[in-house]
Amino acid sequence: MDFAPDYGLKLKSLGHPDDHEFVLMPFQMMSLSIDPVDGLFTTTANTNLDGEEYALTLEFGPESFQQMFRLLPFQFAVRTLEILADNPKRPFCLEFPFPVPMMIRARFGEVQTNEDESYLPLQVISADACPGEPKNWLTYGEVDDS
Repeated sequence: MDFAPDYGLKLKSLGHPDDHEFVLMPFQMMSLSIDPVDGLFTTTANTNLDGEEYALTLEFGPESFQQMFRLLPFQFAVRTLEILADNPKRPFCLEFPFPVPMMIRARFGEVQTNEDESYLPLQVISADACPGEPKNWLTYGEVDDS
């Protein structure tokens, strides 16, 4: 299986320091992968740099996951909770029918290696609504300008 080159490794090769904070806005989230046993929350998206497609992997810790989860439209959040309730120990990936825009702040995580590839995920520091987007779909689904 051919994978797109990894965006994190590319950014690192361009000389970005380990503590560099990347701001992705708008990041268009199209899926969410959860491994409840290991507590891993990730998403992967394609991004373009200088005309070449790269695979970008974001990892969420417990706090940034909660921030991101509040930004999901109600039906996505409910479906995620239903799957977790039905299969509390089984990893799953939820594909969204449309992108969920958000502003992501992230730093380099740790290089991950498996039998197919090596990649450098970005560890999410914070997830917030993009300006003009709903800040909390789970409450009212309205734009909060505060």
